[in-house]
Amino acid sequence: MAALQYRLFKSEHPDYDGPHFEGLEALKAGGKKLTGNPRVMRECLRTNLVEEPDVWKERSARAVVNPYGGEIIEQLCASVFGDPLTIGLCNEDGSADDPEPEWAEFFEDVSRPGTAKRQTFAQHMRAVLDRLLIDGVAYTLVDFPRREQGMEPVTLAHEDELGLRRPFLLEIDPRAVTEWEDDDTGELLWCMVKSTSQRRKALDGDRRMVTLSFRVLTRDAWQVWTITYDSKLHPEGPRDEDPMTLAGQGSHTFGRVPLVRHKVPSGLWAMDRMKSPLCNLLRGQSGYSWIRDKTNCPTPFLKLQNAKVNEESPDPAVEAQGVGRTTPQRVGELAVLGERDELGWSAPPSEPLSEAREGNREAVSELYRVMDAMAQAIDPSASSNKQSGESKAMDATTKAVLAKALGEVVREETLTVLRVIEMGRGDEPADWDVSGCDEVEVETPGAVVADLGALELVTLPPAFRVDEIMRAYRIRHPHATEARVEEVRKQAEEGAAVDHEAMQAEQAASTAIAGETEKQAGEIVKPKPAAKPPGKVRP
Repeated sequence: MAALQYRLFKSEHPDYDGPHFEGLEALKAGGKKLTGNPRVMRECLRTNLVEEPDVWKERSARAVVNPYGGEIIEQLCASVFGDPLTIGLCNEDGSADDPEPEWAEFFEDVSRPGTAKRQTFAQHMRAVLDRLLIDGVAYTLVDFPRREQGMEPVTLAHEDELGLRRPFLLEIDPRAVTEWEDDDTGELLWCMVKSTSQRRKALDGDRRMVTLSFRVLTRDAWQVWTITYDSKLHPEGPRDEDPMTLAGQGSHTFGRVPLVRHKVPSGLWAMDRMKSPLCNLLRGQSGYSWIRDKTNCPTPFLKLQNAKVNEESPDPAVEAQGVGRTTPQRVGELAVLGERDELGWSAPPSEPLSEAREGNREAVSELYRVMDAMAQAIDPSASSNKQSGESKAMDATTKAVLAKALGEVVREETLTVLRVIEMGRGDEPADWDVSGCDEVEVETPGAVVADLGALELVTLPPAFRVDEIMRAYRIRHPHATEARVEEVRKQAEEGAAVDHEAMQAEQAASTAIAGETEKQAGEIVKPKPAAKPPGKVRP
């Protein structure tokens, strides 16, 4: 095959948005991944008017980052997979059976053969969901072990014996899929996946040589093209006319591009919705921290009355009066000042701090308002307006609505991956039963307290009462220490035991009273004989 030029591989699809994905990833992760990325920081923490570059650099180094976006993403993923993803085979009567042993083994380990880190199918799909919430798109590469030279299986059983039909899954970063083309139905006709390596081959070597690899996938074949360049001589990368090297090629049996493109509806693209509020919060918190540091660390100053700084030989008569001095006298750590000299501190006013704190609280509320708006778009009756910081019940309901919608996405994308694997193996499509990621329990502090109040009307064993009390405590105090939790548990056990004894005594007394009342009610009260009429007096 004739050598191709680099310019054919450097082109990107019009919808490719790697820089946007990079910013979303950084905002989700926070920490060094954000503050150590100058491009993203310049986009989020913009320079002030007529601000010197060194000042912005110092502000950027002191930026305060609270990864609220990452916490929200992790909470949603945890809510979805709180109900485990289950895969079985449907029966005619509607029941489901366990998958075949080879499929069960695959679901327990979908990692590439020889990889030290093991990953289950559910873990892979959770990673896919995490990526969908961040980038709005995710990719799963379905592949099989490469056939080494001399491996010529004659039957499917022989292929199974050699392990050639055992699939594995790889998560592909959306920033790596730089070019593609779709057909009229939205399926991929071909795509290109880019990767970069900068290896140091020996101790006496360096990392100036960079290798770019481009994996081109079509519906029936694959190719890998590479190019290596010197980053010192060509910091901008290879030249357009530089030749590429065909490092490998082959065919596959999928009948489609074996790269599964997962997508989430725009209404569920969480990080894209939260980007502006997160950038606003980054600026607000960093500005508040900057002003607070300036206020807490004022600069001392001396105000010298009638100081003659430029006079080399002041008049001794004036000097005796305490004026005309360029610096105050010092005794140890004390400054000896003149009668009218002043020692003060220079700092920004503290009034803007209150406004900055209030603005930051509003910025945090805006993040959760965005989540509420997403939930309302799915179910208008599921979430109402948030009017104060006490509306944690809205947060829980919103989370449940979003989690159920995301669970449906996970189940559909799971079935897509299974179909692609079947196509690659040449199997007949099975009647898969994909369930789970659907039952989301909504436990709010108010609801739990109400449940406890209702349980007071029922006679329960002490252990059950303690469990319910501790469940309520953990929901209302999620950040309590283990020592505090154990202290509350001990008090709950003691109180439940006393209450149980008192309740048993009360029930015994009530039973005795009821028995006595019933006994009295059952007694037959004999009526008294009627009085005789008075007799007649005979004459």
